[in-house]
This record gives sequence, structure tokens and C-alpha cells, in this order.
Amino acid sequence: LALDVELAENACSDPTGSAVGASFTVVGGPDGDECWEHAHDDEWGVFNFNLWVMLHPGNPIRYGKGRPNPIADIAERESSSVTDSVTLHFPAWKSMTFWEDNHWRFDAIGLYDDTVNFASLPARVR
Repeated sequence: LALDVELAENACSDPTGSAVGASFTVVGGPDGDECWEHAHDDEWGVFNFNLWVMLHPGNPIRYGKGRPNPIADIAERESSSVTDSVTLHFPAWKSMTFWEDNHWRFDAIGLYDDTVNFASLPARVR
């Protein structure tokens, strides 16, 4: 279950992103004990990475070392599950500013487990 909580502007400040991943448990909530985790805004987002496959700045370095494209590799490698073949794990060693500076290059499709009307997708995604 994912829940977006809207807070008043300036109600909470986390300029370094250090709260992402923090969790807490509400004991004795209306549905019993509940665990909540703070996640990035794009967590569970589904994106089209077709353009990013070509534009990723790590491509020349990886090609030079005979390694596969870092983005295409996710879909092309053999995986034990469908989830593994479509899940991009953002490297912990990369700053979140890399995502923030580049995520405009990805077409947002919806959220994981959403049903999306094919006709509502951008033409380049259909």
C-alpha cells in the first residue's frame, strides 16, 4: 500500500534527502500496528527509458570496457522474475541530484500496478 501525504508548504524540510528510507511504526492504529516508510516521490513510478538508453552518460565508459549499456541491460539480461527484468535500482553511490537533473528525460507512464489506458500514453511510447 502506498499513501501520498500532502503537507502544508514548509511544514517539513529535508533539503539533503536524509529522511528517505526512514521508517516508523504506529502502534495500536485503527488497523493494528502499521509500519510507514518515507520514500522518494518517484518510488513506484513507471517510466519509459527508451531515450535514456541512448543518452545515459555512462554509455561510452561502459562500451569502452566491453560492458553492456547500463539501462538496456536491465531488460536484456536473463532474470529470475519479471519484476527483476523491469526494476531499475538507482545506485547508492550516485547523488539524488543526478536523478533530479535527468528524470525529465523519462516519460512517466503511471505507478506500479496501475491500469493505464493505451490511448493516453505519449505517442512515442505506444
